[in-house]
Amino acid sequence: MFSRLIFLKAILALTYLSASDVIEKKPIGIMSAMPQEALSILEKIEDQEVVCVGGKQFTRGTFENTPVVFTLAGVGKVSAAITATLLHSKFGVEEIIFTGVAGGGSKTAIGDVVVGNSYLQHDLDLRPVFPQFHIFSLNTQLVHAQSEIVENMTQAAKRFFQKGISIPSLSIKDPSVHQGAIVSGDQFINNLDHHERIALSTKDLLPNGFHAIEMEGAAVAQVCVELNIPFVVVRSISDKADHHAGINFQDFLDEVAGQYSLGILTEYLQKK
Repeated sequence: MFSRLIFLKAILALTYLSASDVIEKKPIGIMSAMPQEALSILEKIEDQEVVCVGGKQFTRGTFENTPVVFTLAGVGKVSAAITATLLHSKFGVEEIIFTGVAGGGSKTAIGDVVVGNSYLQHDLDLRPVFPQFHIFSLNTQLVHAQSEIVENMTQAAKRFFQKGISIPSLSIKDPSVHQGAIVSGDQFINNLDHHERIALSTKDLLPNGFHAIEMEGAAVAQVCVELNIPFVVVRSISDKADHHAGINFQDFLDEVAGQYSLGILTEYLQKK
């Protein structure tokens, strides 16, 4: 009888330890710059809890049975870097996904999707002390995402497009998914000459050209590499960063951006 009691106590102790040692799954951080790019995602998040950190609002919850923290970063590299840092330091996210729109680059058309595998800050220049685009803290010019997360996001975008995407009002039909370089700077590029100057200045590092040009991705990439957080930036091409960019950008933002963000992220998380 005594030995049975000892056995039962041992079983209870093991049960208690296993329950207390359960590690809560870390959330995934989801970022966008502007509301139109991702409020469709926010609307699908269940069990929402809003947390304010300074002037920024973060929403905890679940999306496709995955714990997430959603937030709008605002526009520009500093806003993006602050937000990515807070997702790590305040919420302990296990990876960060940035979704939104961008201007096009090499071999991309309006309506295409670019999943970034390399990132460069096109307005970073420490010459003559260091080479152009040099990131002092990382001692590099290019930042790279992990190949596995890039491939998983690429496949998610392809599955989304396989459902059929056609937006005649913006001449979008049979869009493509690309893996490629994303360049970022604190400038909205709406001038073909400016676009070509950036392409020329980056051609030694990016001999195949960049696929998207925007204002946040490379900053998020730098933060994530420095903090050892897996990340990926997925961009829908809204314009060609030329003199039509302002008109095309706004139309795409209003009609398409949220649809793309929600559809691709849904496909991605369903396979997690």
